[in-house]
Amino acid sequence: MDDRQRITPDDRVDFSVHTSLSDGEMTPPQAIDLAAKLGVKEIAVADQDCIDVHIGDRYAQYARMRGVKMHAAVELAALWKGRPVEVLGIDIDPKNVVLVRKLRDAQRARRDHIAGVLKRLPRRAGRADSIAGEIFRPERVSVGASHVVRALLRRRAARDSREAWSLFDHAERGVREIREVPSAKAAIRDVLDAGGLPFLAHPGAYRDIPVEEMLADLAPAGLGGVVAWSAYHLYDRSFADAEASRAFGEETATLAARLGLRAVTAGDCLRREEFEQFWAVPAPATPTRG
Repeated sequence: MDDRQRITPDDRVDFSVHTSLSDGEMTPPQAIDLAAKLGVKEIAVADQDCIDVHIGDRYAQYARMRGVKMHAAVELAALWKGRPVEVLGIDIDPKNVVLVRKLRDAQRARRDHIAGVLKRLPRRAGRADSIAGEIFRPERVSVGASHVVRALLRRRAARDSREAWSLFDHAERGVREIREVPSAKAAIRDVLDAGGLPFLAHPGAYRDIPVEEMLADLAPAGLGGVVAWSAYHLYDRSFADAEASRAFGEETATLAARLGLRAVTAGDCLRREEFEQFWAVPAPATPTRG
């Protein structure tokens, strides 16, 4: 990762691409192909609590062949003052033994937690073992709430995403948290120890959490920057449109600059349609000789 203080959507760089190994719907090659098609020059595949896409050089080589630079990254679940947030680690070492062990523990805990939630879903969702067959697929390394929500929608157990999330939240209340989610400061240390650069992921998605206070608290702990620009309007109803997302990005970048932090772009798109919409802005024309 270079040393630019601001990397906006105009730079055609996406530092948080999710794949089917965690909560994304595209396989790694599909995500790389779409980035190349839309003129996104650099991507960081940042699956949730999962770095398996970066084990070996297979996908990085494929990305280079398609003209896309791929960064090794991960999105770590964390807590800030008891509230769930995520820390994005960019340019980590995927061979870091301590990080790999912690992620394997997190993946097992995620699986056990979701299995408990499935048993508490309403009867109209179907049998727990049937839903589990949809969610715990062999190629999916890390599972989470979004997988349950999608399964409920596919089964028409919920009328829309809002109802599906409500059903999940209700079922989850009775399930004991299996793992200890690290604090945001501990997650920052994990990224630094793995040789990466820690960023606060998509702060616009954290309702009722003051962004400036959070950044000021985490900066002394080694936070390197924040995701300022993201596809908020595509996955968060509190953002009316792309202009609202962009305005929030500019405000966040200004806050980051005051604290000496970097501001970057990470679409955080889970579905192909979201990625296409977020990166639909035409790529800058390449100057021609003549």
